[in-house]
Amino acid sequence: VLYTFGWVWRTKNRASPPCSLQISAGQKVLSEPMDNVDNSVGFIQAPQFTTLRIGQATTRPRVTNYICVTLVPNSAFRSETDGQGEFERGVITLTGLVGSTTPSTSAGRVFRCPNGVNANGDLTVDG
Repeated sequence: VLYTFGWVWRTKNRASPPCSLQISAGQKVLSEPMDNVDNSVGFIQAPQFTTLRIGQATTRPRVTNYICVTLVPNSAFRSETDGQGEFERGVITLTGLVGSTTPSTSAGRVFRCPNGVNANGDLTVDG
């Protein structure tokens, strides 16, 4: 006889090591350790960015340039609270950029990255 079953569970929002699994079936089958295939059952990664990329649209001097950043989190990214303990928005700080005439700001606008060049050689953004 083969018994197969499964279920859905919600994981924690923090890192967790793999589970040490045991199985038992009442008093007729003794509790025995189970093989945790690939040591993956119960293992949870810490919340993090799984993709981190940065690039720029041009290397030409004295032109408007775009810094393009790609971040892919493995969970909902919210780092700031609404004052009542609920995390409602994510705040990202990028430091170390030098060589610009644009002043530092904490309320910078976010633009889509350029994806083309027009007839004048200017960068264009579709959409």
